[in-house]
Amino acid sequence: MRMRGSPVVVPLVAASALLVGLLPASAAQTPPYQHIGTVTEPNTSLNDGFGSFDISFVDNQRDEYLLADRAGTDQTGTFIHGRIVVVDADDGSLLKYVGADQFSGNYNSPASGLSGCAEVPRDPRNGPNGVLTDDDGFIWVGDGNKATSACSGAGGTVTSANSTIKVFDQSGALVASIDNGGNRRADELAFGKVHGSGRILISNPEEVKPNFPFATLINADSRKILGKIIYDEPKPASGLTDAVPPVGHGWDASNFGLEQDVFDPEDGLFYLNVPGTVLNPGGEIDVISPEANAAGQGRVVKVMPLDNCGGSGLALAGDKLVVQCGGDIRVIQEDTGQQLGLFTDGAGADEIWFDPADGNAYQGIIGPPIPGVPTAGVGILDVRHLQYLGVVPVAAGLGTHSVAAGGRNNRIFLPMAEGSVAAHNAGNGGIGMFHRDDREPRGGDEDN
Repeated sequence: MRMRGSPVVVPLVAASALLVGLLPASAAQTPPYQHIGTVTEPNTSLNDGFGSFDISFVDNQRDEYLLADRAGTDQTGTFIHGRIVVVDADDGSLLKYVGADQFSGNYNSPASGLSGCAEVPRDPRNGPNGVLTDDDGFIWVGDGNKATSACSGAGGTVTSANSTIKVFDQSGALVASIDNGGNRRADELAFGKVHGSGRILISNPEEVKPNFPFATLINADSRKILGKIIYDEPKPASGLTDAVPPVGHGWDASNFGLEQDVFDPEDGLFYLNVPGTVLNPGGEIDVISPEANAAGQGRVVKVMPLDNCGGSGLALAGDKLVVQCGGDIRVIQEDTGQQLGLFTDGAGADEIWFDPADGNAYQGIIGPPIPGVPTAGVGILDVRHLQYLGVVPVAAGLGTHSVAAGGRNNRIFLPMAEGSVAAHNAGNGGIGMFHRDDREPRGGDEDN
């Protein structure tokens, strides 16, 4: 049963008293989307709620929005390790927390006792990170390495367990914690089904030598690891930028990382945005098989080079891929890699989301202090017509980077945090909700 009317339900703030106001902009620069409210946490909750968060996800089957919230400290100064925030995608009410205090949390919070050991500018052991629901409603979350000892002092070390992928049921009960052996966080993930069997692909982007970034392929039904792809392979002698690496390996992506991935149910393959490799320092899209061999090795079946991209976000739009690069957003043909459009208006974004209900790709525009990006907000690209519609801005100084869209009433969700630790310790941040009045409601049982 859905938790409506519980003590944690917080209704949308009225438009006349929004926590976050829109910046003035001309009609030509701002798409006709309305900021209809901001979901906030109760005042009795975290001092820096939503101050450190990661991936967003909309479950269209359940009309719910999920946010990976790394949390921080509560009113007593107690360190809270993190949780998944679940919001009603229709009215914006806060339904529940999932996995409270079971994740690594925000290691950058001074109250964690680990700040002297945290890596600057942030610690890659943080969690929760990537989040999604599978078709049975189980919640999958990439987590970091929870500390198993206290920080040994400024510039010291902290012992932590391996990174994990955690699975929760709809009641919020933890049903699996899958150790994938990472020394840094398990991050973004994608779900798909192959011949009726579920698959999860999740990446550990920040492993450092002697380890390498790697992707883990999991059977979502048995919750067993099928195999890995380790991004350690040197540049091939041929120098061919579309060369396919050996089974179980990707081209060395050290210091580049691994970013957003998607699954295409039409061809049954995963697509992964790789910001750079020794073969393609400008970035590449790796096409990955949903099956591994008996030796536990995954397989990159195709490499699509990207020119001067340094990518982050990736979304599937029919037979096209929408690629977020460091200085632009691009649309490419999925099967050939042919570039169909490039839009520099969409610079400064991280994660993206495609909503088939309206044919738009949405960006979490990071905003200042990114050079050339005037404001944080929601960037909107009309993929069907290859037209960049503009940015719906939010107030200066707010931190954003992930975005999701959908639900019965086609909302766009943008989690926001104040721009500095000092500021967000004094407030709760929030999840901005946006809507365009002429968007038709989707069918209640449409899949993601």
